[in-house]
Amino acid sequence: MDEQEYNRIKDEYKEHFRKMRDLKKRVGEVERKKHLGEALQSLDTSAMMDSFSHLVDQVKERAAVSQAKIELMLEQDDANNDYRNEDELRKEEARKLIHDLKQATSHPQEKSQKPEQTAEESNDDEKTERDSSESASSEIKKTIGPRK
Repeated sequence: MDEQEYNRIKDEYKEHFRKMRDLKKRVGEVERKKHLGEALQSLDTSAMMDSFSHLVDQVKERAAVSQAKIELMLEQDDANNDYRNEDELRKEEARKLIHDLKQATSHPQEKSQKPEQTAEESNDDEKTERDSSESASSEIKKTIGPRK
């Protein structure tokens, strides 16, 4: 037997053993699938379905209770907001009424005698307000950070 023939036979055996290994893997997979199929067929699903339906019922019940609590809380919140809005409206109306009464009783003569301001006078008032705010801002001293 020469070396070429030896290598050829060796390669044939390698190929044969690879095929055998692959076939054994396939047989193992088929047997596992067969056992799983038999186990699933022999499985009693009625007990499992009963427990599953029981769990679903529990989840539905909890969801209904939670939803009822949320709706009750929203209704209470809406009622509280209605009371708050009514109270705020009453307070605002009272403030307006007090303000109007104070204006009417404090200076009834000045209102009738005071002429309306002209556009020039209102512009002059705005200028003096700006000038006074600018002078006030120049008097402010910086207390934080490095001094310049």
